[in-house]
Amino acid sequence: MRGAILAFLADTPASNVGAGFKESVGGARKKCRHCDATYETMQECFSEEDFTLRCKQDHEEQLKRLEKAPNKFLREYYSKLFGINERSHLEEAPFFDVCEQFPQDIMHVFLEGVLAYKLKYLLRHYIEEESTFSLQDLNQEIQTFSYGYSHIKDKPCIIKATDLDRQSSSNLGQGAANMWLLAQVLPIILRKFVTTDSHHWECFSSLLEIMGIAFSTRISLETIVYLKSAIKNHLLLFKNTFPDAPIIPKQHFLVHIPSQILKFGPLIRSWCMRFEGKHAYFKDLAKKIKNFNNIPYSLAQKDQKVVCAEHMNVDGKGEVSLLFGREIALGKNKSLSGGDLEAAKASIARFFPITDGPAEIRLCNSITINGTRYCPGINNLVQIGYTANGLPEFASLVKIWYVSDASAFFASKVMESVRFVEELNAIEIDEPSLPEGLQVSRPSDLPFHQVHHSYSSELKKKYIPLRQYIFDTD
Repeated sequence: MRGAILAFLADTPASNVGAGFKESVGGARKKCRHCDATYETMQECFSEEDFTLRCKQDHEEQLKRLEKAPNKFLREYYSKLFGINERSHLEEAPFFDVCEQFPQDIMHVFLEGVLAYKLKYLLRHYIEEESTFSLQDLNQEIQTFSYGYSHIKDKPCIIKATDLDRQSSSNLGQGAANMWLLAQVLPIILRKFVTTDSHHWECFSSLLEIMGIAFSTRISLETIVYLKSAIKNHLLLFKNTFPDAPIIPKQHFLVHIPSQILKFGPLIRSWCMRFEGKHAYFKDLAKKIKNFNNIPYSLAQKDQKVVCAEHMNVDGKGEVSLLFGREIALGKNKSLSGGDLEAAKASIARFFPITDGPAEIRLCNSITINGTRYCPGINNLVQIGYTANGLPEFASLVKIWYVSDASAFFASKVMESVRFVEELNAIEIDEPSLPEGLQVSRPSDLPFHQVHHSYSSELKKKYIPLRQYIFDTD
């Protein structure tokens, strides 16, 4: 068996170290591991074609000049000029190119970089320049916002005044997951305070659109082409709207994302969110076991025991997935009988054939499938398909049935998708114009597995904020 390295996945500093570039690009003349961008060119050029991309041949020549420098002063000069510290050990791997096989981590680029940087200028504009609302008003709205059950665990934290300092690196006091949720709900929160037809808001909404595409699990070639132009227009708009704000390296990294999606596929498949989650688990574990003689060994032993215990099939009920544990886990449930059982069978049979034998059907107040928890509720929705005009079609979960030895079934009420509200990055939904019965679907038939939540605005309209671009049907 033979193998090869496809990509090295890490955050920006770790990727730079792994590739032999400078970990912090602040002191480097060339600030990007993909191209020859300098601070000056980053302020003027907003398309990948405007830069000369790094290549294996030029990189080798720069390494030789660095390694053959006659003294440490000249070596330091070349190091800052090229943005290179040393030769990467990964170059020993066959066919590996450090200039192309270190994709950007969209979690760090967006959720711990570009988004917080943009929000600092946007919030300071509304709070200090226009006095549209105060920081206290904003925090009050964030803390009292009615989050859906799948969002509540990532509820954003209080934003401090020092977090809005342009020199602050606090990421507005949020973690990556908190920042992602803040980006979804902030347009709905702020709409009652601000007008959405300004360049400042347009700049923010364009960033949300770019994030949605970059975070998507399904991206068409046409969408990638559009993404290139959207990034260019956004950076140009940002520069014109906030002329005193310099383009930072993480904003420049956006210009390389479309080409990297073409090379590696959707970048959400290679982001570091799950790595960071596992890292947080190990940090907490180290504090609990309090054995610091050989931390890696202690953590590995403890984690393997936990994983083994989780995957043991003691009761003999159902198979255990090595990736997800039990693929289906039922919440509180009860077995149906009599008229309730016959009504459930009749509803399911309208859409799916079921056996005529004695099948047990259980009514669940929640069900977890491959790590995603579904609960009935008027504001808890799943996407069931697309409307005739191409809008995502949603349905609120009314009942969840589990048929023994078969599958889960969602009985849902189909909502009307009114329009996509670009300034909110959300779909406006409404009650169906004509009364319809419940639609029954299986989780495996859904185009996306995520649970969506609808939120009401001050105009009593309901919106579903989008965390990903879900308009590509193929």
